[in-house]
Amino acid sequence: MKKAFALASVLLLSACGGSTVPADAPAPETADDTAAISLPSERSTSTSQCRTSLRRAGIQADAPFVSLSACDNLVDWMSSLEQYPGALQLAGDEQVTADEVAALCEGRDSAPVCADAIERGIVESTGDDQPRGTLAVAAISCQAEVGLADQGLALTLSTPGGEPAEGQFDTVNCVLDATQAPEDVRSGITSPADGEQTTTWENLQADWTHTVDEGLNLTLTEVGA
Repeated sequence: MKKAFALASVLLLSACGGSTVPADAPAPETADDTAAISLPSERSTSTSQCRTSLRRAGIQADAPFVSLSACDNLVDWMSSLEQYPGALQLAGDEQVTADEVAALCEGRDSAPVCADAIERGIVESTGDDQPRGTLAVAAISCQAEVGLADQGLALTLSTPGGEPAEGQFDTVNCVLDATQAPEDVRSGITSPADGEQTTTWENLQADWTHTVDEGLNLTLTEVGA
């Protein structure tokens, strides 16, 4: 209360052309990185992909990192976060802070949420030395997020052995489409072959086994930015 009265007195003296501010007057408070981010004035209906990525918080702890790539921008991310505050362990009316966003975005400048936060001046650029979240976005788009691991940087997919069933490779093909896998990679993964197989494209590596009896066991890993 005393602090508020002192500040009010200083402002009143300044407005009336009074003397200079006393040396012992408290300094005006300035915003810092621990202040809660104010959601930009524009509102949006959060995208399904963004909501799904944050809803995963109850399943896997990597949800916040995945959401940085799955959401379209900061507004989308924060709108979805209001619906799923548990993704960042927020309680009640608690809001995310700039420090928390900066920590999540470290080395992830190209993730849509981080790029938007940087453009708005909420966090500083820290480079782009972390993987881009390609797998996370693909998995969520293809409803295969249950197979995500390692902060969204690895994805495991499998199909049963025996006679191929209709649509058996739908999810696998969806992920391969979303990650822009070349046709020879797609053919190699979906065709039975002896032994362990591996290949790379873009920033991804695929390791798999595929036999008629055992089916397909595929692990995709994001290996670089």
